[in-house]
Amino acid sequence: MKDFLSGLYLITPQLESDELLFSICEKILAHGVNLLQYRDKTNSVAKKLYRSKVLREITKKYNTKLIINDSLLLCLRSDADGVHYGKDDGSLVFARNILGNDKILGASCYDSLQTAVRAETLGVDYVAFGAVAKSQTKPNNKIVPMNTIIQAKNSLQIPICLIGGITTQNAEQIKQQSQADMLAIISDVFDDFDENQSKEKINFYNSLFAN
Repeated sequence: MKDFLSGLYLITPQLESDELLFSICEKILAHGVNLLQYRDKTNSVAKKLYRSKVLREITKKYNTKLIINDSLLLCLRSDADGVHYGKDDGSLVFARNILGNDKILGASCYDSLQTAVRAETLGVDYVAFGAVAKSQTKPNNKIVPMNTIIQAKNSLQIPICLIGGITTQNAEQIKQQSQADMLAIISDVFDDFDENQSKEKINFYNSLFAN
């Protein structure tokens, strides 16, 4: 198992300004974040590539792993650490063959244990379940029963990431109940960004994984 697949997993919000995105990410990563996923559903490929390359340099500076959402090409061209696929983003087998064993491959499994088990057999390094609470980013997503996550934790050999609606108010309970390896956060850290509050939040989330 890739031992860095644990702890806080931040996912970038959809921001218009390149410089704002870079500035916020740099300030946040300075407090210690294991993984950052660049997620961008609206910009051109050229814009995404530019952002990916800059984020690659920022993440290297802070020893954070950079994951690219849904684009194997962007991952390779920016020399990111890995790629994350949703259900319609492509073949996991093909992605693993192209990435080799050194780069990270993650997959969304939503609320399906069967999908997670299959993804593990196809060579992914981690699976993500969610939403685990009502999410601001995807408010219509189905909430995954905690029993499903506990079953997955007991059945799978790879790390489990939880996403969707996680905040400082519910994260401790979710972590304790699920024993998840990673918690993925967007809104609770990035929305209404405040540098001092972000430090407190990063420290809080990291404390959940301190042994």
